[in-house]
Amino acid sequence: MQIVNRANLPIETLTALERELPRLGTLQEFVIWGSAQRQPVLLLETIALDEYTHDVIAPWRAPGARGATGATGATGNELTLVLEAT
Repeated sequence: MQIVNRANLPIETLTALERELPRLGTLQEFVIWGSAQRQPVLLLETIALDEYTHDVIAPWRAPGARGATGATGATGNELTLVLEAT
């Protein structure tokens, strides 16, 4: 998995993401890893790209990240991950 900074996040946020995200390749690996986290990283949606590959959509909270307004209406450090998995 390679992180592409399409949101122009600060380098500190990217470094935190790289440190915290393991090298995941499959959808199953993501689900197992995400559910085992102290604060679970749950799968919100998958989008089939072809018969073998999916985009995985999941919320993410990273220290120092400035993201979109959350569901509660409060602006916080929420990000949305879009990962490609097989």
